[in-house]
Amino acid sequence: MNESSLVVKSNHLIEASYKLSLNEQRLILMAISQLRNRRPMGSQKIQQVTALDYQEMFGLSQKNAYRELKAATDNLFQRDIKTYDDKGMDRFRWVERVRYEKKEGFVELHFTDSIAPYLTKIYKNFTQYELKKLSNVKSTYAIRLFEMFKRWEQKGERFITMADYRKWFELENKYKLYSDLRKRVIEPAIAELEEKANLTISWDEKKKGRKVVGFDFMFEENQQTDMFK
Repeated sequence: MNESSLVVKSNHLIEASYKLSLNEQRLILMAISQLRNRRPMGSQKIQQVTALDYQEMFGLSQKNAYRELKAATDNLFQRDIKTYDDKGMDRFRWVERVRYEKKEGFVELHFTDSIAPYLTKIYKNFTQYELKKLSNVKSTYAIRLFEMFKRWEQKGERFITMADYRKWFELENKYKLYSDLRKRVIEPAIAELEEKANLTISWDEKKKGRKVVGFDFMFEENQQTDMFK
C-alpha cells in the first residue's frame, strides 16, 4: 500500500448530498485512492480493497479491519448521491455491486457508470488530498468538512449557507434546533480536524435577524505542527 495514496474527486462530488457511515466512507475513499483519475473508468471500474491495506491505513487490528470491511459492505449498495444544478437534481449510486471475500480478505467494489465522471477523466475543477491525512479521523461529518476545506484551501475561507450545510450532509430532518446541530455536528467536527488533521480553523455564524443562516469558515494547515513530524 502507498501511504501517500491520493483521493481525487470532482468538485461537484465534494459539494454533493450524501451520507455514509465511517466504515463506508473509509472503504469508498480507499477504492477512490486506487483509481487513475486522468484515465477513463473502463477497466478500473472494479476495485479491490484488502483487509491488510485497510488495517494499515487506519491503524486497526486485523480483527477490527475484517469487521469494519464487512460492516461497510452491508449497506453500501443502497447508498446514493444527489448532485444539483440550475435545472434540477441527479440521483445515483456509488456502486452497482459489492462483494465481501472473507476467506481471501478483501472487498470488491464495482463503481457505477454514473459516478465515473466524478472520479475519472478529471482534468480541472477537482480536489485532491492524501488519504493518510484522514487516517485517524472518525467523524463522517469531519471527513466531509475536511474535503470542503481542501476544495477551497488556496482561498483559505468559505461561506456555507445553513441550507447547503444541511443539504450536503443530509441533515435537513435531523438536529432541527440549531443548538443541537452546533453541539453535535459542527463543533465536534472542527475539534477533531484541529486535533487529528493538522488544521487551524476559525468560524463565525452569519445571522439574519436572530436566525443563523450560514457560516464563515477560515482554515489553514498548521505548518508549525508539520515541522515537528
